Amino acid sequence: MLTADMAKRDAWRVPPPKPEALYGVIWREAETAIRDTFRAHPEHLTTKGRHAAQTSLAKRVTGRVVALLRRRGVKIPNDDGGISGLL
Repeated sequence: MLTADMAKRDAWRVPPPKPEALYGVIWREAETAIRDTFRAHPEHLTTKGRHAAQTSLAKRVTGRVVALLRRRGVKIPNDDGGISGLL
């Protein structure tokens, strides 16, 4: 389980494999979203805030990955909630 001090330090960070590959780029986007979530909302690291953390992380990671895909020229339809056109 993550603790408040883990959100502040990079010691637990595992560098992504293939840093220039798409996997590495998505990894960094997800990792940034997770770190930003816990820095902005340290209350998510409490038992009471656990549910909110899951929702907040899902929203931030999804938003960053969708933004990454759009920056790379992937057209993402918005009419049905976002990404079904990719699948």
